[in-house]
Amino acid sequence: MNQFPLVSIIITTFNRVAYLERAVKSALSQDYTNLEIIISDNASSDATEGKCIEWASSDTRIKYFRNPTNIGSENNHRVAFTEYAKGDWVVFVSDDDYLSKTSFISKGITEIINLDGNVAFYQTGVDVLNEINNEVVSAFPKINQETQVFQPTTYFLDYFNILFFSFTTTILNRKQILEEKLIEKRFRFDVELLLIMSLSRIAILSKEINGVYTIHSNQLFASSAFFKYISIFKCYTLSAEYALKGKFLEENKIKAWVFLAKGYFYQNIVGWVSNFLNKNINSLVIVTKNRRLNIVIENIFFVEQVYYLSLFKDYNIGSSKKYHRIYLKGLWYEFVWYLYSNFKIKKLFFKF
Repeated sequence: MNQFPLVSIIITTFNRVAYLERAVKSALSQDYTNLEIIISDNASSDATEGKCIEWASSDTRIKYFRNPTNIGSENNHRVAFTEYAKGDWVVFVSDDDYLSKTSFISKGITEIINLDGNVAFYQTGVDVLNEINNEVVSAFPKINQETQVFQPTTYFLDYFNILFFSFTTTILNRKQILEEKLIEKRFRFDVELLLIMSLSRIAILSKEINGVYTIHSNQLFASSAFFKYISIFKCYTLSAEYALKGKFLEENKIKAWVFLAKGYFYQNIVGWVSNFLNKNINSLVIVTKNRRLNIVIENIFFVEQVYYLSLFKDYNIGSSKKYHRIYLKGLWYEFVWYLYSNFKIKKLFFKF
């Protein structure tokens, strides 16, 4: 393996020139020498083009590409990865995020080289900066040591204990992705990609904080619609299907993993919606509102959280009709999720 492989930092951008400069400067500050910085501009209409041309002319590590039209965020990532970048390893930095430590890439590549390059990815912690309320929260993988090495398949099996994801602070094996044609198989640049990569190669995780993920008012969030959130479960079934098809794991282990994924979403899907809505769900509301109904709900695994969320805005309205209508909506969510998740699981294992 090349002692100093080329690393591509990919910065995808669209109409965020004020944030973009911070991201570019953080990339330029890396102390790793064999580096290229790919800026993929999704046809911005602000001052992005002029600034990028200026930066590229002053530093040969910067390579600026501009799409003739806006091709969407996912396609912009794909084009930048497959066509613009040339490195064997890549780091994705969104235009509104940035790297906070200059040694991130050099330290990561050293860890990778020490394992003879047989690594799918190196991932570290990240600070989550909420510019709206000026708060910073550190997030990092739940691992036993400061840095932990996961042999092939072990990261996959242990994912729901790790429960962490940050592309800003992940060094990805681009060569593996291209050789195994993972992008052609329609795996997104997301958790599912890391899961399938870790089936055949080593994953390295570190608690060290090396970047900043920014939450701000000029940001596009995923829809909070119920069906949008339950569709995330598809990413896990796709990963399980890949593991089954490639015979990376025994079927019983994959089946247990998929049911673990289902249980995880059963408990957390509404929590994510509530975070998106910036609401606090108070479980005591339902106890004080209707004790008899609470006894019923205690026996329903998922609906009580949905119910709390639905009830939050209207619990102080003394309308029994309103109250029960909200409760029935929660039951409907429960029923839809039950059908969706079980259909996905049965469909997955029926094929094998």
